[in-house]
Amino acid sequence: MNIIHRPAIADNHSLLLKQIADDLLFQQEDDDRLSAAATQLYSLCSSVTGIDENSIHTDDLNETRLPNGTAITPKNAARCVLDYSRTSKFLRGIHAAIVEAQKRFPNSTIEILYAGCGPFAPLAVPLTSRFSSGEIQFTLLDIHKESLDAAQRIFQAFGLTNFVR
Repeated sequence: MNIIHRPAIADNHSLLLKQIADDLLFQQEDDDRLSAAATQLYSLCSSVTGIDENSIHTDDLNETRLPNGTAITPKNAARCVLDYSRTSKFLRGIHAAIVEAQKRFPNSTIEILYAGCGPFAPLAVPLTSRFSSGEIQFTLLDIHKESLDAAQRIFQAFGLTNFVR
């Protein structure tokens, strides 16, 4: 019998992430629950990364100009989680795409490139409570080093590094 020992804090995060994911994925008609779930996700990720309304980092001083647009600051990217309707809809779309990919490619690991993951990787982290690391793998991509470092801290703190390439 294989026994997997995970830190208690990772187990607590796992339970909370499952509830957050369930609410964001399946409570489409309940704005209060969606808002509360998005706020919980923001608070949970903020507690690990230190990125919140009051944080100051050089990457947060100005948006990054790119040849084809603008990349918002990590702090502003983190704030996007609080748009619960947006977060919920995108998360449901990714979840549905994963389920469909599993039908098309049974017994395969679904590789997901998460471009513009921001500091909280909010469209990846909750899905770790719905799938195993053998079912899905994420490659995180962001123009800001601060965002990638923060996302890495979240996956480490929650005991989810096996989901990230």
